[in-house]
Amino acid sequence: MKAWNPKTIDWYLRAGELSQYPRLILEQIIPRLRAGDTVLDIGCGPGAYALALAPYVTRFLALDKDQEVLNNLAKIAEGRGLKNIDCLPFTWPHAPISQEVDVVICAFGSGEIMTGKDNLQAMFFLKPRLIFLVAPGSYLPPFGWQQHRRRPAPEGKDTMAQLDTLNIQYILQTFSLDFGQPVRTMAEGTEFLAQFLGLPISQAKKQAQAIALPHKDGYYLPNRRNVHLITLDTL
Repeated sequence: MKAWNPKTIDWYLRAGELSQYPRLILEQIIPRLRAGDTVLDIGCGPGAYALALAPYVTRFLALDKDQEVLNNLAKIAEGRGLKNIDCLPFTWPHAPISQEVDVVICAFGSGEIMTGKDNLQAMFFLKPRLIFLVAPGSYLPPFGWQQHRRRPAPEGKDTMAQLDTLNIQYILQTFSLDFGQPVRTMAEGTEFLAQFLGLPISQAKKQAQAIALPHKDGYYLPNRRNVHLITLDTL
């Protein structure tokens, strides 16, 4: 999303509840957590990982530069009785985290969070046992959206290239999954695609009509893609 607001936050969380992302990634992370862990999520966004993982650990540090997503996350966490989520309104790596953490997560980190040398090295300064980097890969047919992207975003290959340069070993898992969007109406689907893909309304409407599938609450816009889980075991 270009910007977080109540509507885009709602879209993201609704997609996460229905689609295969982040469920397939969480299934890899949860077995490696320990009850006493402190987890840092860099660029946490609306908090899909925080809400899913907080029940398994002692403390969860949700870091994001966007105060609106943190306010919304804090509200949801309070409603669910999750008292161990601390919301940190900072930009990585400029965050006053004085303690060591056990696990670092960065999923779809924007900008250079997962491709910048200094940003990656700053994660190691916290001496985590594990680092999980979730990076985008290619879009998949038949409803691949890559052709509509005007600017290429950093991909997993960029992160891996930087790790190779730093001589850091990692384990790569690639998942072919659907991270689609449920919408209530075709008009909402058009609005979503216009924002997500940066399309004119007329073109977004044609795309929505071409790919929308019937869903119990309206429609579902498939978004099949490859997602890379890059795991760094630092011990």
